[in-house]
Amino acid sequence: MRKMFILMVMVSASVFLICGSGLAEIFVTNDGYDPPYFSVTVFANNANGDQAPLRIISGDQTGLSFPRGIFADPVNNEIFVATQGGDVLVFNINANANATPIREINQTGLGDFQGIFVDLVNNEIFIANRSYDAITVFNRTANGTLAPIRTIQGANTGLDEPRGIYVDTVNNEIYVANNYGDSITVYPRTAVNNASPTRTITSTTADLSDLQGIFVDNLNNEMFVAGNYQSTIYAFTRTADGDTAPLRAIEGASTGLDGMRGIFVDTVNNEIFAANRSGDSVTGYSRTANANASPLRTISGASTFLDGSRFVWVTAPPVIATPSVVPTITEWGMIIFMVLAGLGAIYYLRRRRIES
Repeated sequence: MRKMFILMVMVSASVFLICGSGLAEIFVTNDGYDPPYFSVTVFANNANGDQAPLRIISGDQTGLSFPRGIFADPVNNEIFVATQGGDVLVFNINANANATPIREINQTGLGDFQGIFVDLVNNEIFIANRSYDAITVFNRTANGTLAPIRTIQGANTGLDEPRGIYVDTVNNEIYVANNYGDSITVYPRTAVNNASPTRTITSTTADLSDLQGIFVDNLNNEMFVAGNYQSTIYAFTRTADGDTAPLRAIEGASTGLDGMRGIFVDTVNNEIFAANRSGDSVTGYSRTANANASPLRTISGASTFLDGSRFVWVTAPPVIATPSVVPTITEWGMIIFMVLAGLGAIYYLRRRRIES
């Protein structure tokens, strides 16, 4: 009887720990000039300074060649890496050294992949095809040489060397940062063919040339985009449209921004991460940082093996504002814990009453 009660509590506690915990790590793609050349470096979430990575994925068996966008999926324990050659390499999230991909997508027709986003709600992969002015979509579990399930491409799309991409699964929108278009274009999540954008963000008060990474913060209704040549991170309202001035701009000598590519916004810890290709570094800022703000931390130095850093992703799960109240994985763990603990307590009390 008592053993049964203890067992139920232990099981429920284990469920809570599994659902409510998880390693938060920083993933960075690199295509540098020094060994290990093409790589994915993985750091602890609290990394700072000249700190060695936890793991480095690199070697001929990895298939990494000019890696670009990266997405780390802690739900299915996978890492997705887009390459300039037009491949998507999928690794186990704990992959290390000369690991072989568990899946590989070789696209037919287009290529020059840049930014990548994995929609875990609808199980789809979205990729920005720079030289082809296109967005291609695949099933999340796709493998082998195959055509995309959807393609956005054509004169009406406004796509002009797209680099960064983000899929807002709350509002069912695709955000694209256009490298040559000096613009951010927004589409319905299921857009296809020569679809026109529902919104196009430009700015006469901010330099939106050479845009790279993009990230949407649903919790605070903001959108962040990285400018490479100007070494600036702009923040706009999520619903911005037309000629719009940014809410904030992180820029200046003190920021440490240097030829950045990818960005990530951790809404749990209110921190912006930037991958600096020219600076061989990852810098972190307060989410509300503005102007010539100094970074909260800088991961940089010989021990980091950061070299030509391209894109960055952090597995700290973002808090997403949803239109309906749906429990998170952590909340489900707590619910299961409380239910099982309650049932165990009832069972224990009833047995005691019978025995007495």
